[in-house]
Amino acid sequence: MAELRVRYAAALFDLSMESGNLNEFLDQAVFLRDALQDDECMRVIAHPHISAADKRAFLSNAFAESIHNDLLGFLYLLTPKTGGRVLIPPLTRFIDMQIAITEKPWQTSYPRTCSTKGKFRSLRNCCQKN
Repeated sequence: MAELRVRYAAALFDLSMESGNLNEFLDQAVFLRDALQDDECMRVIAHPHISAADKRAFLSNAFAESIHNDLLGFLYLLTPKTGGRVLIPPLTRFIDMQIAITEKPWQTSYPRTCSTKGKFRSLRNCCQKN
């Protein structure tokens, strides 16, 4: 697990460097990590009876307007393969890497709470019917 965390964090770091959006990626990674720690969100992402396509639609509806396409692609890539279990550790490692590189105090401009709870509930309700 530690190797995957570092490998995916390094890939996110490379993407942020290539795009020139270090601070944007950092803010959005914190937002994502906090949102994904929500119990309802993880129940949806980790639910074994929700198809990969439905999970992708859920992630798109929940985050597409709030995060960079590369971060959304990261979610799309890892969620079907892992059931979402390894999303938070690479994001946390990426955040630590970014803060270490910038060597300055940091505050995110994103809210600490997830504004997608209604979307979590609607998908969970849909899943309970299946």
